[in-house]
Amino acid sequence: AFARGPMDGSRRRTPRGALAVMAKEPDSASGWEVIERPAGLLRRFAFPSYGETRKFLDDLAELSKTTGRYPDIGFGTTYANIMLHAAGDKVTAADSEFAQKVNAFAKPKA
Repeated sequence: AFARGPMDGSRRRTPRGALAVMAKEPDSASGWEVIERPAGLLRRFAFPSYGETRKFLDDLAELSKTTGRYPDIGFGTTYANIMLHAAGDKVTAADSEFAQKVNAFAKPKA
């Protein structure tokens, strides 16, 4: 279960179940929320059907194989929560680049 809203610097459970301290502002241009501790990026993608969710997850699996980056994934019939952990203590350009690649093939409705 999630705690208070993520935009207020509150703590919240990530898809992995660990507590996270959220940054006050999301990376609004990309739709990803910047996590301070543990450092990373978080985004929820919503889809109108399971078929579209499955296509997104398959595309993400292919991207992960080619890049060697494997984010944490939580999903249901019409959504996927993606948590990309940063390699160090801050989100880097490489993290943002991976997130943008995910955005490129995702067609979220929310």
